Amino acid sequence: MVGGIPGAGKSTLLRRIEHDIPGLTVLDPERRAEGLAAALPPDVPYRRYRPLVHLMHTLDVVRTLLAGPHRSEGPVAVHDTATRSRRRDWTARLARRRGWTPVLVFLDVPRDVAQAGQHARGRVVNESSFARHWHRWTVLRSHLTDEDDATAGSPWDQVVVTTRDNAQSRVFDVLTQDGTVPCELGGGSPVPQ
Repeated sequence: MVGGIPGAGKSTLLRRIEHDIPGLTVLDPERRAEGLAAALPPDVPYRRYRPLVHLMHTLDVVRTLLAGPHRSEGPVAVHDTATRSRRRDWTARLARRRGWTPVLVFLDVPRDVAQAGQHARGRVVNESSFARHWHRWTVLRSHLTDEDDATAGSPWDQVVVTTRDNAQSRVFDVLTQDGTVPCELGGGSPVPQ
């Protein structure tokens, strides 16, 4: 799972690495939003179909995880803010039960950078929703960076907190064994580092 507050750069990161990792499946709600936007009249604002985008994305994630790693050609990268603990942890638990090795990578960006990222993509999260994401992220970030073992008591095999500048190489390393060879364990699931 690639997590980060809205505007952190998750979709941009996933687009950059998608073709560099053989067999990588990217599950990103932005792709669902683009598909719906193309099918709907141009004057329909995103906020009108956002719940459908999130529902479709959740169903994509559940379907892919339930299929298990033996049905995948390689690793799976799931785009999620990961600031909601229940959603984050049920995703990891489901993945583990189906044979995946769940790894969580957080993009840590300053608030103003994330807000600028939202404006650049043309979809701005309303201020109260963004404030909730930001609050949950700051609480979670202090837990992840202050503890020696961020995975203690969590369903994740590995948790990585990285800057936007280092994210591409960190995610690439997580999704491959040595940075160059795709993982073979568990049908393409990430190898814990």
